[in-house]
Amino acid sequence: MVWARQLGKSILLGTFSLWCAFNNSYSCTAEEITPIYLVSRDDDTAVELLSKMKGLVKKNDIVREAAGKNALWGHVRNDNAHELILFAGSFIKSLPPTETVLGKSAGVFIIDEAAKLRITNPLTESRYYKEFVEPTLQETNGLWIVSSTPYGEQGEFFRIIDPYDAFSTEFDIIWFPYTISKDRGYKDRILKLKEKAIKTSPSELRMWEQEYMAKFTTTRDAFFTEEQIASMTDGDYEFLESCASPCSLGVDYGMSHSRTVLSIRTMIGDKCVLVYQKRFPEGFNNELLIEEFPDSIPSISKKYNISWIVPDDCPAGDAVNKWLVSKGYPLISNRPDGIGFSFRTDALQERNRAYYRYRAGLMDDSWIRIPRSNILQVSEMRLIEEEQLMTSTRIKAAGSGLCDTVDSDVMACFPFFEQEQSLQSSFSFPEEQKKQPYDPRKDTGWDDAANRTMPWSYEIWR
Repeated sequence: MVWARQLGKSILLGTFSLWCAFNNSYSCTAEEITPIYLVSRDDDTAVELLSKMKGLVKKNDIVREAAGKNALWGHVRNDNAHELILFAGSFIKSLPPTETVLGKSAGVFIIDEAAKLRITNPLTESRYYKEFVEPTLQETNGLWIVSSTPYGEQGEFFRIIDPYDAFSTEFDIIWFPYTISKDRGYKDRILKLKEKAIKTSPSELRMWEQEYMAKFTTTRDAFFTEEQIASMTDGDYEFLESCASPCSLGVDYGMSHSRTVLSIRTMIGDKCVLVYQKRFPEGFNNELLIEEFPDSIPSISKKYNISWIVPDDCPAGDAVNKWLVSKGYPLISNRPDGIGFSFRTDALQERNRAYYRYRAGLMDDSWIRIPRSNILQVSEMRLIEEEQLMTSTRIKAAGSGLCDTVDSDVMACFPFFEQEQSLQSSFSFPEEQKKQPYDPRKDTGWDDAANRTMPWSYEIWR
């Protein structure tokens, strides 16, 4: 569930949890009870939400007693800061986002404020979800609720919601922009906040969209604007199976968390076009030199006229780079020994210079293009931010996000940066490659939600 602020998220999650516990709605385990686990941003936040649930029961009992009905609190066997246990056995228990959940079985598992979970090293969000939360639900076939206001295009919550269809999700998605509320006073207050944000700055408006339209908006200093990304996304072609025009191959090697990516660019008319890109799984590098492997460097060199190779200089790619040199491949190198390209070395600032040239290519009549279907790279570009340090500028993906496809593509552009005008080509795409322009960012769902007049209390997004 993706929520705008101040829509009553805590009340809904609390009411639903209490309903499940009192009615034993998701019974499991040998005891046939409903165990409900509640995780929030940190332990204190989860305890606070559980406290609100208890307050709901006590407030409801005032009404029940006035009507001559038995108090629901009479069903409570045990009550402390971290749990509420009923005499029938069902319970609601708050947990911190740590390994403490391991070994438990859940009928209902709720992760609140999922976009801001405070996971501490060495645990990561991905590991927490897959190694600790999912096992609690596998045997019980329990209900898993992940709920939050967005917090930028990063983290597991963003991947689960998957607004750009770049990943895969097994969740049913429900989206709640502020417009779903029937409270006129609330809506008026939110619109006043919008007017103030518009007058303040673009970043404040993006923050407002995130908080109240529940959009996954990058609120930091995004390196690429949406206009620049849209200008490079070309709807007239897909990747090519081969290319006779002079091509450049950018190789970004994956390490412990990052991925190995190969990108090939060539000039088509006056445009520098991405014609091939392959992102390999984590830990892959060994098959890059095997001729029988269809996406190895020798194999793609038979299909594309590789005139330049720009391989990242890093420990994971050292053996590959030395092999390429020994076989006479056309490497571009800024190292004295001619092996590899020092792309990430802060002292040389090659990465920053390349990224600035790349971005300039999006402003200058958008001579840098990618296919409309390359949603993964577009998603990574939205994560990249510009951070001003004391003596330099750092360009990187926000949070734990990856930017491997963008790095590889930027490296593939190196040979064309200084020569884009002189390297124009007469090569063109076959007619069957032509397609209608497409904007992957276009989303009419927000307008639909704003104009919704049906008496629904929620908005089904997908």
